[in-house]
Amino acid sequence: MKLKNYISKPFPNEVATVLAVFEKQYGLNFDGAMELNKEALESLHKPTVHSQTPNAIIGNQELIQPHAKVLKKIANLPQDLIEDKQREEFLNSLIAIYSILLRNGSNYTFDDDVHFIGIEREGAILAELLDMLPPSRSSRPHAKRATHNGGIIVGVSKLPTTRVVSRLVITDGAIASGSTLIAVLSQFDFERAIVYSAHATEQGVRAVNAFAKLIGKPIILNIGYMSGILNEKFYAKNNKLYEVGDLGDMIAPLFIDKMR
Repeated sequence: MKLKNYISKPFPNEVATVLAVFEKQYGLNFDGAMELNKEALESLHKPTVHSQTPNAIIGNQELIQPHAKVLKKIANLPQDLIEDKQREEFLNSLIAIYSILLRNGSNYTFDDDVHFIGIEREGAILAELLDMLPPSRSSRPHAKRATHNGGIIVGVSKLPTTRVVSRLVITDGAIASGSTLIAVLSQFDFERAIVYSAHATEQGVRAVNAFAKLIGKPIILNIGYMSGILNEKFYAKNNKLYEVGDLGDMIAPLFIDKMR
């Protein structure tokens, strides 16, 4: 399985060329990167004898499913019909899902040995709204992924100077392929990680489970709900409909002034 992690530049030429497009487009300077070829992704995503059922803590579906329906409805609206009203409704449902997860999250803690991460864009926005980015003990790394020859290359920027921590608490938006979350986790030397995500595919959860087994460290996934399968662009879809779409594109315009 070809899963290559780079914790600093210079990156291999092929990886550097792919990521240079994002660096120019978004004004980023990637500190680290991860390359997963097609075979690595297929290996991470497929069920095995030991992982027929993805391992994650799933939120109370009676409470969460009404919000899941809102996310799916708005994610599939024509772009020209999406206004701030719909974006705010989408955001409110996301916040409601995370609030349910955190209410029931027995592993959630503000102990001094924890480093908190909000993955830009949507993870960081949500983490800030949920007071999960305490000053001096948090970071907001950017993780940008690009499809490449059937696989994925992820660039990670704005990482903290010190990446050796006891525990990580990560707010992610949605776990589709699992590649961006794995790329961020790979940039840290940690003992234990706890992740909160509104949505995930079974493939994404299996990938993170497999990665945790590979590195021999516990990664606890707290997921609002699981649904959909990955399309060719690694978005979660079901019967040609998006499950949640691009969360960053949906909610970031509400915070555009703050993000400048």
